[in-house]
Order: sequence, then C-alpha cells, then structure tokens
Amino acid sequence: MKANSPEGKLEAAKKAADAAAKGVEHATNAFNELNDSINGLNDKYANLENLTKGTKEWRQAVREINQEVMDLISQNPELAGMFENVDGVMRVKEGKEEELEAYLESKEMDMVKAQAGKIAADAAVVQAQQNVDYKNLSRKAKLDYSSGGAEGALSGAAKGAVIGSMLGPIGSIAGGLIGGIAGAFKSKDSKGDTEETAKKIANGDLSLEDAKA
Repeated sequence: MKANSPEGKLEAAKKAADAAAKGVEHATNAFNELNDSINGLNDKYANLENLTKGTKEWRQAVREINQEVMDLISQNPELAGMFENVDGVMRVKEGKEEELEAYLESKEMDMVKAQAGKIAADAAVVQAQQNVDYKNLSRKAKLDYSSGGAEGALSGAAKGAVIGSMLGPIGSIAGGLIGGIAGAFKSKDSKGDTEETAKKIANGDLSLEDAKA
C-alpha cells in the first residue's frame, strides 16, 4: 500500500487521529489536575485561617498545604518561582497571583487547542474514508457501465451520490441525478464523454431526445 494512495492516506489519517485523541487526554488531565490542585490549596489556606497557630490541627494543615505545593511544583516546574515560605507555610508570593492564574489559563488553552486538533483529525479520517469509498465505487461503476443500460444508470447514480455527499444534501441529489443520466446515455463521439453529456442535460443545454439520437 503506497503512502500517497487513498488507502495509505486513510491509514495515516487514522494514526493522526489516534495521536490527537491522546493529546486531548493529556492536555485535559494536565488542566484538570492543576485546576483541582489550585482550588484545593485555596480551600486549605482558608481552613488554616480558622485554626489556632501552633496547635496540632494547625500543624497538620500546614503539612498538607506544603505537600500539596511540592506536588504541584513537581508536576509543573514553571511554578517553582511563584511560591515562598511564610512562617513555615508555602504560599503564593505577593504579586504572583495573576501569573499563577495566567499559567492556569494557558493550560486550559492547551486543552482547547488539543480538542480542536482532534476535531480536525477526525474530519480528515472521514474525508479519507470517503476518498477510499469513492475509489472503490468508481472502479465498480466503470465495470458496470461497460454493460450499459439499467446497470450503467444505477452505478452512475451511486457514483454521483458519493460525489454529492461531499457537497451536502442538495449536492447529493444533484450528483445522483447527473450520475444517473451519465449511466443511462452514452455519448456518440469518439471520446465517449458521457459525464459531459449528462451535465449538458442537467443544465438544460441538451435534451434527452438529442442525447439519445
């Protein structure tokens, strides 16, 4: 299977879609974990304010906060310069709150971009599959057309429907009509330009009677 064949392009599109799906999963997990950690820290800071400094409960709360900050920095080294030790408690440095929020927003944007990439990759798979189906149908249509008559009309309509499906519902109807006419009539010229004859009929430039003549 050649890489530039419809089948080769379909295989490549599927691999790209799989990679895009993994990218979405990674970006989504990264954002959710960061967002949950920051929200969790804010809740712990608020709880700490309600505890008496130096008590067993206060020390336990401090340990949990510091561990949460260390885990956060371990997963996001870019945040190392945003925290400092204040009386034994790791806190966001004064003036760094907006920077931390911007970092969270950048992770959210990474997730959105990954999702958009997956949508595009999935669309590419659909298009590549249509190209493979059209190639296979086109090959069959040529074989059927050689017998002419009703079989040719049927294969022509099917081929036109595939073309029209790429253009939406209206295009599908028009494509099927043109394809059906193409199968029913054979041009009398040496080139056998059947599809051109069909288009002329569809556009009103050629009557059915003249096409049969």
